[in-house]
Amino acid sequence: MSTGWELRLGILRQDAESELLAPLRTHGWTASIEREVERGEYLVIKAERAGVSHRVAIMYTSATDNAVYKALAPQVEHIFIKGELYKLDSYAYGITTPVSTANDFHSVLIGWNNDSATGKFAPHTSAAPIAAHPPKHRTLLSEQPIEAIWLRLRQLTSVSLARKLVTTRAANEGVLLDDEVARTKAEGLAFSLRNAAKATRRIKFDRNKSVEADLTFWASFLGRGAETMNVGDRHVDDLLIDMAFLTVEVPEIGLIHEPEHQYRMLA
Repeated sequence: MSTGWELRLGILRQDAESELLAPLRTHGWTASIEREVERGEYLVIKAERAGVSHRVAIMYTSATDNAVYKALAPQVEHIFIKGELYKLDSYAYGITTPVSTANDFHSVLIGWNNDSATGKFAPHTSAAPIAAHPPKHRTLLSEQPIEAIWLRLRQLTSVSLARKLVTTRAANEGVLLDDEVARTKAEGLAFSLRNAAKATRRIKFDRNKSVEADLTFWASFLGRGAETMNVGDRHVDDLLIDMAFLTVEVPEIGLIHEPEHQYRMLA
Protein backbone atom coordinates (compact mmCIF):
# COMPACT_ATOMS: atom_id res chain seq x y z
CA MET A 1 0.00 0.00 0.00
CA SER A 2 1.48 3.36 -1.04
CA THR A 3 2.02 6.16 1.44
CA GLY A 4 -0.27 8.47 -0.55
CA TRP A 5 -3.09 5.95 -0.45
CA GLU A 6 -2.63 5.49 3.30
CA LEU A 7 -3.07 9.24 3.81
CA ARG A 8 -6.14 9.40 1.57
CA LEU A 9 -7.51 6.24 3.18
CA GLY A 10 -7.43 7.92 6.58
CA ILE A 11 -9.33 10.90 5.22
CA LEU A 12 -11.83 8.66 3.38
CA ARG A 13 -12.43 6.56 6.51
CA GLN A 14 -13.17 9.73 8.46
CA ASP A 15 -15.65 10.96 5.83
CA ALA A 16 -17.30 7.55 5.63
CA GLU A 17 -17.74 7.54 9.40
CA SER A 18 -19.35 10.98 9.58
CA GLU A 19 -21.35 10.90 6.31
CA LEU A 20 -22.51 7.26 6.16
CA LEU A 21 -21.72 5.03 9.14
CA ALA A 22 -22.77 7.39 11.94
CA PRO A 23 -26.22 8.17 10.40
CA LEU A 24 -26.77 4.47 9.75
CA ARG A 25 -26.05 3.53 13.36
CA THR A 26 -28.25 6.38 14.61
CA HIS A 27 -31.15 4.87 12.63
CA GLY A 28 -30.59 1.39 14.03
CA TRP A 29 -28.55 -0.13 11.21
CA THR A 30 -25.57 -2.39 11.79
CA ALA A 31 -22.97 -0.89 9.48
CA SER A 32 -19.27 -1.44 8.84
CA ILE A 33 -16.57 -1.04 6.22
CA GLU A 34 -16.46 -4.33 4.34
CA ARG A 35 -13.54 -3.63 1.99
CA GLU A 36 -10.84 -1.03 1.41
CA VAL A 37 -9.63 -0.98 -2.20
CA GLU A 38 -6.46 0.85 -3.23
CA ARG A 39 -7.03 0.75 -7.03
CA GLY A 40 -9.72 3.37 -7.51
CA GLU A 41 -9.40 4.44 -3.85
CA TYR A 42 -12.80 3.49 -2.46
CA LEU A 43 -14.47 1.77 0.48
CA VAL A 44 -17.35 -0.71 0.34
CA ILE A 45 -19.84 -0.34 3.20
CA LYS A 46 -22.42 -2.93 4.24
CA ALA A 47 -25.51 -2.09 6.32
CA GLU A 48 -28.13 -4.47 7.81
CA ARG A 49 -31.40 -4.00 9.69
CA ALA A 50 -34.41 -6.25 10.26
CA GLY A 51 -33.22 -8.80 7.72
CA VAL A 52 -32.63 -6.16 5.04
CA SER A 53 -29.10 -5.52 3.80
CA HIS A 54 -27.58 -2.89 1.53
CA ARG A 55 -24.12 -2.38 0.13
CA VAL A 56 -22.72 0.97 -1.12
CA ALA A 57 -19.30 2.42 -1.94
CA ILE A 58 -17.65 5.75 -1.25
CA MET A 59 -14.85 6.98 -3.54
CA TYR A 60 -12.13 9.48 -2.76
CA THR A 61 -12.71 11.33 -6.05
CA SER A 62 -15.06 11.14 -9.03
CA ALA A 63 -12.04 11.48 -11.37
CA THR A 64 -11.47 7.72 -11.30
CA ASP A 65 -10.79 5.36 -14.21
CA ASN A 66 -13.98 4.22 -15.95
CA ALA A 67 -12.81 0.59 -15.61
CA VAL A 68 -13.05 0.97 -11.83
CA TYR A 69 -16.63 2.25 -12.08
CA LYS A 70 -17.64 -0.65 -14.35
CA ALA A 71 -16.05 -3.22 -12.02
CA LEU A 72 -17.60 -1.71 -8.90
CA ALA A 73 -21.11 -0.93 -10.20
CA PRO A 74 -22.48 -4.53 -10.13
CA GLN A 75 -21.29 -4.98 -6.55
CA VAL A 76 -23.08 -2.03 -4.91
CA GLU A 77 -26.41 -0.20 -5.07
CA HIS A 78 -24.99 3.30 -5.03
CA ILE A 79 -21.58 4.94 -5.43
CA PHE A 80 -20.97 8.02 -3.33
CA ILE A 81 -18.17 10.51 -3.91
CA LYS A 82 -16.22 12.37 -1.26
CA GLY A 83 -16.56 16.09 -2.04
CA GLU A 84 -17.88 17.59 -5.26
CA LEU A 85 -18.34 15.80 -8.57
CA TYR A 86 -15.77 16.53 -11.30
CA LYS A 87 -16.58 15.79 -14.96
CA LEU A 88 -18.63 12.78 -13.95
CA ASP A 89 -19.81 12.08 -17.51
CA SER A 90 -16.20 11.66 -18.60
CA TYR A 91 -15.47 8.97 -15.99
CA ALA A 92 -18.67 7.21 -14.82
CA TYR A 93 -20.17 6.35 -18.21
CA GLY A 94 -21.62 3.02 -19.26
CA ILE A 95 -23.09 2.09 -15.85
CA THR A 96 -26.61 2.20 -14.37
CA THR A 97 -25.63 2.36 -10.69
CA PRO A 98 -26.36 5.86 -9.31
CA VAL A 99 -23.34 8.06 -8.59
CA SER A 100 -23.66 11.17 -6.39
CA THR A 101 -21.94 13.06 -3.59
CA ALA A 102 -21.92 11.75 -0.03
CA ASN A 103 -24.24 14.64 0.90
CA ASP A 104 -27.04 12.78 -0.90
CA PHE A 105 -26.86 9.78 1.42
CA HIS A 106 -29.55 11.15 3.75
CA SER A 107 -32.27 10.79 1.11
CA VAL A 108 -31.07 7.26 0.32
CA LEU A 109 -31.17 6.38 4.02
CA ILE A 110 -34.77 7.58 4.31
CA GLY A 111 -35.75 5.16 1.54
CA TRP A 112 -33.90 2.32 3.27
CA ASN A 113 -35.68 3.08 6.55
CA ASN A 114 -39.09 3.01 4.88
CA ASP A 115 -38.35 -0.28 3.12
CA SER A 116 -37.14 -2.00 6.30
CA ALA A 117 -39.93 -0.73 8.59
CA THR A 118 -43.00 -2.90 9.23
CA GLY A 119 -46.10 -0.85 9.88
CA LYS A 120 -45.86 2.56 11.49
CA PHE A 121 -42.74 2.01 13.55
CA ALA A 122 -39.27 0.94 12.56
CA PRO A 123 -38.09 -2.43 13.90
CA HIS A 124 -36.61 -2.34 17.36
CA THR A 125 -32.85 -2.70 17.36
CA SER A 126 -30.38 -2.19 20.14
CA ALA A 127 -28.91 1.29 20.06
CA ALA A 128 -25.26 1.60 19.22
CA PRO A 129 -23.15 2.55 22.24
CA ILE A 130 -22.17 6.20 22.37
CA ALA A 131 -18.48 6.63 22.99
CA ALA A 132 -17.44 9.37 25.37
CA HIS A 133 -15.10 11.90 23.82
CA PRO A 134 -13.12 14.54 25.70
CA PRO A 135 -14.29 18.12 25.09
CA LYS A 136 -12.61 19.91 22.19
CA HIS A 137 -12.40 23.16 24.11
CA ARG A 138 -10.94 24.28 27.41
CA THR A 139 -12.59 26.68 29.83
CA LEU A 140 -10.24 29.24 31.35
CA LEU A 141 -11.31 30.88 34.60
CA SER A 142 -9.32 34.06 35.10
CA GLU A 143 -9.77 37.72 35.93
CA GLN A 144 -7.37 38.42 33.06
CA PRO A 145 -8.56 36.12 30.24
CA ILE A 146 -6.16 37.49 27.60
CA GLU A 147 -3.17 36.75 29.80
CA ALA A 148 -4.54 33.27 30.58
CA ILE A 149 -4.90 32.52 26.85
CA TRP A 150 -1.38 33.69 26.09
CA LEU A 151 -0.06 31.65 29.02
CA ARG A 152 -1.39 28.53 27.27
CA LEU A 153 -0.18 29.62 23.83
CA ARG A 154 3.33 30.38 25.09
CA GLN A 155 3.66 26.72 26.09
CA LEU A 156 3.71 25.94 22.38
CA THR A 157 6.80 28.09 21.83
CA SER A 158 8.59 24.94 22.99
CA VAL A 159 9.37 22.77 19.96
CA SER A 160 8.79 19.55 21.92
CA LEU A 161 5.32 20.64 23.10
CA ALA A 162 4.49 21.97 19.64
CA ARG A 163 5.49 18.59 18.14
CA LYS A 164 3.22 16.79 20.59
CA LEU A 165 0.32 19.00 19.48
CA VAL A 166 1.09 18.43 15.77
CA THR A 167 1.28 14.63 16.09
CA THR A 168 -1.85 14.45 18.26
CA ARG A 169 -3.83 16.57 15.80
CA ALA A 170 -2.60 14.48 12.86
CA ALA A 171 -3.60 11.25 14.61
CA ASN A 172 -7.08 12.62 15.35
CA GLU A 173 -7.50 13.61 11.70
CA GLY A 174 -6.23 10.26 10.41
CA VAL A 175 -3.18 11.82 8.76
CA LEU A 176 0.20 10.07 8.77
CA LEU A 177 3.25 12.27 9.31
CA ASP A 178 6.83 11.07 9.10
CA ASP A 179 9.37 12.29 11.67
CA GLU A 180 10.86 14.94 9.40
CA VAL A 181 7.47 16.51 8.53
CA ALA A 182 6.37 16.47 12.18
CA ARG A 183 9.63 18.11 13.25
CA THR A 184 9.40 20.82 10.56
CA LYS A 185 5.78 21.63 11.40
CA ALA A 186 6.57 21.78 15.12
CA GLU A 187 9.51 24.14 14.56
CA GLY A 188 7.35 26.37 12.33
CA LEU A 189 4.53 26.48 14.90
CA ALA A 190 6.90 27.28 17.77
CA PHE A 191 8.66 29.98 15.73
CA SER A 192 5.35 31.59 14.70
CA LEU A 193 4.02 31.70 18.25
CA ARG A 194 7.28 33.13 19.60
CA ASN A 195 7.07 35.96 17.06
CA ALA A 196 3.35 36.49 17.73
CA ALA A 197 3.91 36.61 21.48
CA LYS A 198 6.72 39.13 21.03
CA ALA A 199 4.75 41.33 18.61
CA THR A 200 1.59 41.41 20.71
CA ARG A 201 3.14 41.61 24.17
CA ARG A 202 1.28 44.30 26.06
CA ILE A 203 3.06 47.23 27.62
CA LYS A 204 0.72 48.35 30.38
CA PHE A 205 -1.01 51.68 29.83
CA ASP A 206 0.82 52.23 26.51
CA ARG A 207 0.61 50.97 22.94
CA ASN A 208 2.95 48.25 21.72
CA LYS A 209 6.06 49.94 20.32
CA SER A 210 7.05 46.96 18.15
CA VAL A 211 3.69 46.86 16.36
CA GLU A 212 3.73 50.62 15.84
CA ALA A 213 7.25 50.45 14.40
CA ASP A 214 6.20 47.66 12.01
CA LEU A 215 3.20 49.64 10.78
CA THR A 216 5.34 52.72 10.25
CA PHE A 217 7.88 50.72 8.25
CA TRP A 218 5.30 49.12 5.96
CA ALA A 219 3.47 52.39 5.40
CA SER A 220 6.75 54.00 4.32
CA PHE A 221 7.84 50.99 2.26
CA LEU A 222 4.59 50.56 0.34
CA GLY A 223 4.08 54.26 -0.18
CA ARG A 224 7.74 54.83 -1.12
CA GLY A 225 7.83 57.80 1.22
CA ALA A 226 4.80 59.52 -0.35
CA GLU A 227 1.75 60.63 1.62
CA THR A 228 -0.64 58.82 -0.76
CA MET A 229 -0.49 55.90 -3.19
CA ASN A 230 -2.46 55.50 -6.43
CA VAL A 231 -3.84 51.93 -6.34
CA GLY A 232 -5.79 52.44 -9.56
CA ASP A 233 -2.58 52.24 -11.59
CA ARG A 234 -3.15 53.33 -15.21
CA HIS A 235 -6.86 52.53 -15.25
CA VAL A 236 -8.20 54.85 -12.52
CA ASP A 237 -6.44 58.17 -11.87
CA ASP A 238 -8.08 59.15 -8.59
CA LEU A 239 -8.17 55.88 -6.60
CA LEU A 240 -5.84 56.97 -3.80
CA ILE A 241 -5.17 55.70 -0.29
CA ASP A 242 -3.57 57.55 2.59
CA MET A 243 -0.27 55.91 3.53
CA ALA A 244 -0.41 57.07 7.17
CA PHE A 245 -2.07 54.49 9.42
CA LEU A 246 -4.74 55.63 11.86
CA THR A 247 -4.17 55.32 15.61
CA VAL A 248 -7.18 55.34 17.95
CA GLU A 249 -7.14 55.17 21.74
CA VAL A 250 -9.85 52.77 22.96
CA PRO A 251 -10.70 52.53 26.68
CA GLU A 252 -10.91 49.03 28.14
CA ILE A 253 -13.91 49.14 30.45
CA GLY A 254 -15.27 46.51 32.79
CA LEU A 255 -13.01 43.59 31.86
CA ILE A 256 -10.89 43.72 34.98
CA HIS A 257 -11.97 44.94 38.40
CA GLU A 258 -9.32 47.59 38.96
CA PRO A 259 -11.10 50.81 40.06
CA GLU A 260 -7.95 52.88 39.83
CA HIS A 261 -7.43 51.81 36.19
CA GLN A 262 -11.06 51.50 35.09
CA TYR A 263 -10.56 53.59 31.97
CA ARG A 264 -7.03 52.54 31.07
CA MET A 265 -6.01 52.49 27.41
CA LEU A 266 -5.34 49.35 25.43
CA ALA A 267 -1.69 48.45 24.90
